[in-house]
Amino acid sequence: MSAAKTNRERPTHESQSGAAFEQTIERLRTGLAKHGQPQNLSTNAVAVLLERQAEYVEEVGSEAIRIAKRNRADFVSGADVESADRRLRGTSLPGTRALACTMGAATFGAGLSEFITIMTTAHPGHLGIGLGCGGMVGGLLGVAYGLLRGR
Repeated sequence: MSAAKTNRERPTHESQSGAAFEQTIERLRTGLAKHGQPQNLSTNAVAVLLERQAEYVEEVGSEAIRIAKRNRADFVSGADVESADRRLRGTSLPGTRALACTMGAATFGAGLSEFITIMTTAHPGHLGIGLGCGGMVGGLLGVAYGLLRGR
């Protein structure tokens, strides 16, 4: 079998992405038809969507390459692309949320340790019990804040 015939039988990335884009536009038009107003996408809107799609693919691809380089991978994998997508969309734990989770977990651990230490003594004090419980509650609130803030 010749290479030319093999290449013709396999769809290219461009034809696959073009077909996917057309399917997406059709789904958007179907959604518009259900709601009445606006009635359709303008030619300019479709052109801008296509430009933004190209920009996003370039951004995701560049980020996936950075992730693969950081991991010293031989090639960019689908997992690298997924990680890049999550990072660009902001669905991974960015700065403040990650810090809240980390600090909350540390505070919870310290509070639990204090609570266990106080409870194993012969005469546990109210202050120690309060500090231990307060640390655990504060830590749980920090973790919950970090995990639920972006939803």
